[in-house]
This record gives sequence, structure tokens and C-alpha cells, in this order.
Amino acid sequence: MAISFVATRATTGTAATTSTVTVATSTAIAVGNVLIIAVKISGGNTVSSISDTRTNTWLVGAYNQTAGPDIDIWYQYVTTPYLAGDLITITTGGTNQINNVVLLEFSGLSRDFGSVLDAQNSPGTTAAPASATTKTMALTTSTKWKELVVAGVATSGASGQTFTYNTGNGWTGVNTTGPGSVAQLGIQWKIQTAVGTESTTISWSLSAQYAYAMASFYPKNSSMGMLGVGT
Repeated sequence: MAISFVATRATTGTAATTSTVTVATSTAIAVGNVLIIAVKISGGNTVSSISDTRTNTWLVGAYNQTAGPDIDIWYQYVTTPYLAGDLITITTGGTNQINNVVLLEFSGLSRDFGSVLDAQNSPGTTAAPASATTKTMALTTSTKWKELVVAGVATSGASGQTFTYNTGNGWTGVNTTGPGSVAQLGIQWKIQTAVGTESTTISWSLSAQYAYAMASFYPKNSSMGMLGVGT
């Protein structure tokens, strides 16, 4: 079964100083699909937990916590279906600005190997890098099958950003929303057409410090994908 993009289920943000943000699912979500949340936080903190109305289990896919911006990519394989309007709550380890949240839904992913997550580029806790307007990143290992890959950048500062994505190489960018100046999260995803290494570049309009992360996820019938057969 091939991986398919279902929909962007939410994009939101806040300028308030808070330790939690809640988003509502815009429609019902079926068992067996995968939800991926990307979050940008200010203030040198990171996501400590994600919970929802249906008590599904959320896991960390990749993250980069700096003294400035933080980016988190979390995911879950839906085991209890959602109804439209069900709530997902993101909590940080301190009182910070959870500036941007993006919620994506995909089908055709697998937990046959114990986890839907395969490869990562998850820098963890690092010093904030010098200000820049572009970041090239790569998975730390090759994908084992034709997988879903998600990559993101979060920037710091008081100004919103316009992000440019690697659309010429099969990537799809997701435009985040937020109150005015806090549109500071750039996310893109790709369904691979070949097994192997994966890298990408995301650029943004105003020079700023940044955090970045990248993760890939198994398709169903993964053993066929390993043999180079479309699934």
C-alpha cells in the first residue's frame, strides 16, 4: 500500500506566553492513519508531552532545542479514531511562546517493525547557530524503504518569515499560520520514489537563528519496498 497525504488538519499559533496550546481536529481521523505534529517554541524550551481526547500515544520523532528557537516533530499511529472537533494538547517544559503548530495526516504507514519511525536527523539540545537565511539538512542514515520524509526549520526573532521549499525535488511545503509576526515555522514533506539517502534545503526571508529537524517513516508492505517494489 502506497503512502498517501490525506490533509493538513491544522495550522495555528499564538503570541501569548503559555505552556500549552490546544488544536482541534477538523474532521474524523481513521484508525491506522498517522498524524504528524510540528511545533515551534520560543524561549529555549521544548515540547514535554502531547495528549488528546482519544488518549492516543504521541512520540518524539526528532527535535532541536536551542537557546533561541526550538523545533519538535512528534507523531502517532492512530489506534483510537478521532471525531471532528477532538482536541490535541501540546505542553512545553516551561512557560514559553508556542508560536506555530502544524498538524498533518497521512495513510499507508506501518508499525510492522515496532515503530512507524525509521531514520532521523534529531540534533537534540544544541547551541543556537549563527543567524542565516537557509539550512541544508540530511537524514543521518539511508532510508530502508520508499518512505515519508518530513523536514522543518524554526526561526527566532520578532519578525515573521516567508519560507521557500525544495519543491523541484518532490517536496511539498506547508505554510504555517500565526498571529502576524510569529509565522516562524517552515515544514515540508516528501514521499520517496527511491530508497536511499535524503537531503533538502529550506530557506527563509529574514536572517535569523534557527533550529532544524528531520525524520522518515515506514510504509506498509515495507519488505517489498526494500526489494525496490512499489508499495
